[in-house]
Amino acid sequence: NEAGLAGAAAGGARRGVPLCALSVDLHVVDCAARMVMVQEFVNRSGEPLEATYAFPTVASCTISGLKLRIDDRTITGVVKPKHQAKQDYAAATAAGYGACLVEKGGEDLLRVRVGEIQPGARVVVELEGALDVQVDATGALRVVVPTEVASRFGLAGRPTEQSEMAAQA
Repeated sequence: NEAGLAGAAAGGARRGVPLCALSVDLHVVDCAARMVMVQEFVNRSGEPLEATYAFPTVASCTISGLKLRIDDRTITGVVKPKHQAKQDYAAATAAGYGACLVEKGGEDLLRVRVGEIQPGARVVVELEGALDVQVDATGALRVVVPTEVASRFGLAGRPTEQSEMAAQA
């Protein structure tokens, strides 16, 4: 499987939006680590897409920030109640604006929806979070940063009834 966003065009046709770049920056202090993961995608289809992807986390990870860049525009995530976040996302995408919605999909999964990705647009998703640093049996420090969704996470599951991050340009 190619890593990337699963996109859907207006008629519901599925389109892949491949992952072009991935970077992870970790700063470890004592028993915690600050992580910034940046994933870059490009819509190579000839039509606007709404894309969805699942982002794995570990149980000890707390997401503290979201930035979405679509070409030269930056969207900064804001935590909102679930109902309001979904309304704002729907209104933004219906008006043709780029928008992003992040939903908790279980203890260790985030589902990210990015709307109105225009043809040729470069999308950069930046997630910031804090992780617990583990000490293994040898005394070495260990930080787990998952970057691939295992089959057990499938996209069919429903997000939980928790707060979401939403943003619009």
